[in-house]
Amino acid sequence: MLNPTAARHDPATAPRLMLTLLAVALLWPGVRLSELDLGVLFDGSNADTMGTFLSAFWPPEHSGEFLGLLWQATLETLAIATAGMTLALAVAIPCALLATRALSLSALSRGGRPAWWAQALRWPVRGLLIVLRSIPEIVWALLFVRAVGLGPTAGVLAIAITYAGMLGKVYAEIFESVDPLPARALLGA
Repeated sequence: MLNPTAARHDPATAPRLMLTLLAVALLWPGVRLSELDLGVLFDGSNADTMGTFLSAFWPPEHSGEFLGLLWQATLETLAIATAGMTLALAVAIPCALLATRALSLSALSRGGRPAWWAQALRWPVRGLLIVLRSIPEIVWALLFVRAVGLGPTAGVLAIAITYAGMLGKVYAEIFESVDPLPARALLGA
């Protein structure tokens, strides 16, 4: 006969409790050094400051000068995004073709086995795509602001670099899933 209290006892309770206490013990000095003070959020003067800030949202600004500035900023944002994605596609498609084994001309002509030089080129391109997509846009933007200065150029380049890695990976996976038989037939013809 089973003990009813034994069925409700979790054997991992003690290790979990010890791990939690260890995490708190290790994180507490960092919290103290950062001078984190959550009491400031509940201070009376902070409520007045937040109330003033939120009340400034109403009524919304609708003067002609502001709307013109808003329209200009919207068009500039769309232009930055479009230019960045165009550059990203210009980099991603050739990288995806280089990173794909299924559509490799040497693999198609040799019955599915790529040449050694194609294989040697494929892995560095895949590594480049991994690096490009692993670094967030904001980091690229900060690097480009330092390199070219504050302005749309840094934004365009940051979008282009990050999305070139993402699109290159996606297109390479799409190309890998393609049936190589029609491409071999075209190459043979």
